[in-house]
Amino acid sequence: MTAHPNFKIALLLSGLVLAMVGVLTFQLIHWQVADSRKQAALCEDAKQTMKNLEIRVRALASGLTVEAYAKAEADEVAALIERLDAARNDAEVDAVIDAHAAALEAKGQPSTRKWGQG
Repeated sequence: MTAHPNFKIALLLSGLVLAMVGVLTFQLIHWQVADSRKQAALCEDAKQTMKNLEIRVRALASGLTVEAYAKAEADEVAALIERLDAARNDAEVDAVIDAHAAALEAKGQPSTRKWGQG
């Protein structure tokens, strides 16, 4: 018993259509992943540019060069870390953080403390 020639052609065409759908699906997924990675890279570049611009603006506002401002900021961070390392318990850590937040607010910079409240 042999298959009808039209049945063989229909089977062949069905296989071809399934293969094409599979290839198109794969390409669509690959395109979406590549587009997502490209978008993430562009977003990361934009974030870095904004960070650099923010540093330059703060340096200019303080009357320092960018390099001098970066050094002053690094020194301030190092001093904060030393004070946090010297704290012996949670209450002292909270006191150091509160003092730092108050110093930032006094300088006109918003406090970024979000933990430990409430």
